[in-house]
Amino acid sequence: RTSEVSSTPLEGKPILTGPERVRPYGLLEAIRQLAGDFSRDGVQVGVRTYEYVLMRFDTEAVMKSGNEMTIEQDIYRIVQEALNNAIKHAHAHEILVLLDGSESKHLCLSISDDGVGFVPGSGEQSQAGGFGMKTMRERAETLGGSLRVLSAPGRGATIEVMIPYAGA
Repeated sequence: RTSEVSSTPLEGKPILTGPERVRPYGLLEAIRQLAGDFSRDGVQVGVRTYEYVLMRFDTEAVMKSGNEMTIEQDIYRIVQEALNNAIKHAHAHEILVLLDGSESKHLCLSISDDGVGFVPGSGEQSQAGGFGMKTMRERAETLGGSLRVLSAPGRGATIEVMIPYAGA
């Protein structure tokens, strides 16, 4: 089961924070709204899901963070930072956010862009959002997951985050 949404800017509505969006709308709709915020000035952000259902997060991560809502907010913040980096540093025009729930052991989140790309771990990356990358990695690790960056100059970038489900 797949669905895709090409987002458009939220017109006339104030931009809400992660908790203000995730609590009332849930993670998927909050990410769709975020994609709309970033879809402007020649930038198009799409959201696609594969078998996305209510998440069953790793119990240890839930206990560390306090609740599943905080986990969803952390995922939202990872997406937000990745979108910001793709536009600000990579000068991307097309970005795709993918939530893949088809794996039985983890949620796979990926954010891919058509930007300028870089060599992961290089000084160039440090200058172009190193703190943001570090923060995204720390958030993923706090959730018991991992973050991987795939990129090359002129080929855009993909941020992949794996977050374990409960009992996985």
